[in-house]
Amino acid sequence: MPTAIIAGIPIAADTRLGNALRRGLKFRRDWEIRRIRSRSRSSPGVSPTKVTALLEAVADPDVVALLMFTRDGEEKQRLRPSFEPFFRIIWPRRGLLQLLNSDVGEFIKEVNSLLQCEEEWTSKVKPQDHRSPLVLPECSFVASVNNRRVWRLALEFGDTNRIEGASRAIRNFWRDHYTNVENTGRRWTDSDDRVFDHTGPPHGKAPFPRNWKFSYALPQGFHFDVTHRDGRAFGMIDCHSTRHVVTGNGYLNVDPHGHVTH
Repeated sequence: MPTAIIAGIPIAADTRLGNALRRGLKFRRDWEIRRIRSRSRSSPGVSPTKVTALLEAVADPDVVALLMFTRDGEEKQRLRPSFEPFFRIIWPRRGLLQLLNSDVGEFIKEVNSLLQCEEEWTSKVKPQDHRSPLVLPECSFVASVNNRRVWRLALEFGDTNRIEGASRAIRNFWRDHYTNVENTGRRWTDSDDRVFDHTGPPHGKAPFPRNWKFSYALPQGFHFDVTHRDGRAFGMIDCHSTRHVVTGNGYLNVDPHGHVTH
């Protein structure tokens, strides 16, 4: 059963929502909804002390999305790096919470619409295995101009047209960057002629939550072996904006978030 976590609802508003659900109002069929309250009776938000527990809660293969209500844009920007791109996050419009003061049924209806979009996202965008282009490290893989937004598009939510746009971008990425490499077969190849080989033996263990990407649990020890298509020397930028230089016929190991591993 797909699961969504709704986090940051003020205590008073969550009480009204719970009462409405007990009276018979329902979220989308076949979904399990888990609610995590704000510490405040009247203000939304996620306490910094709750971030680790929330990350552990969302690290569940059944959890499709985390809907997070924040106090303001500053809190949203503070929380974002802790969750993206490890997990699928929906940032509902602020006005949605106000419906819990006036029309709980409309609140549930709008959340159900978001969940319907998440069903589309799960089937069309979410990585199903480690071969998805979304698993490639955005900071290190130099995509062609027309394909550079694929990771950003995969974060879109709330509109089936946006979900379809992300799905189309993924298909185009496959067409342009999954190419034949001599004596190797089809591999991810970027615009700088670097090959990101996903078929090497796993080693090492990424710390949590780096072992997740776009709500997909990465295989333990998974990484890319990066070489130059023609065996030349090459450079690569990692997630810390550090440039690594490799001599001819050399290679680098890089994980899906751009951490160079050894």
